[in-house]
Amino acid sequence: MGFLIVQDLAVVIAMMAMSALRGSGEAGGDAGWGAVLLSLSWRLAAAAMALFVLMRWVLPAVVAAMARSGTVAVLLPGAFYFLRETKLPPVDALREAAVPIAVATDHNPGSSPLLAPLLVLNMACTLFRLTPQEALAGMTIHAARALGLADRGALRVGARADFVAWDVGHPNELAYWIGANPRRFTVRRGTRLP
Repeated sequence: MGFLIVQDLAVVIAMMAMSALRGSGEAGGDAGWGAVLLSLSWRLAAAAMALFVLMRWVLPAVVAAMARSGTVAVLLPGAFYFLRETKLPPVDALREAAVPIAVATDHNPGSSPLLAPLLVLNMACTLFRLTPQEALAGMTIHAARALGLADRGALRVGARADFVAWDVGHPNELAYWIGANPRRFTVRRGTRLP
């Protein structure tokens, strides 16, 4: 959530810069870079103030509203990495408000060409400082909840039997090893796949 807001703000700032440049050409030919920079500086100051208001008052209100409504926050470590984002999502605020946190690949050729769920677990831990338990819950039970799939995401009586059996000594290893595939077998709808 936090990194999407910052990405959107970057797009707005780029659009303001383009608008300032376009406006200088329309105003009478050679308005010069001084006019462009003055116009852009006012716009950037307004954007900075908007970001301050967003982070100081709006973001806490959004997190509180998410907690009240039962909304699941979805973190996308692959997009964060691929787009070279630097603003971390508000993980601490989400934790404090007890907002469930899902973790996803966001397999998207434009912003996250990532196909490896185990790498996403690792990235959620290393980039966003989730614990391995939080990341694993984010890829399973919270992800299912975010998608409205109440019959999946956890091993329990009455749930759909979709799971992977892993050859690891501890679940934390799923977020630790990079490039390994410790999958023993997969079960889909109660049937073991080869």
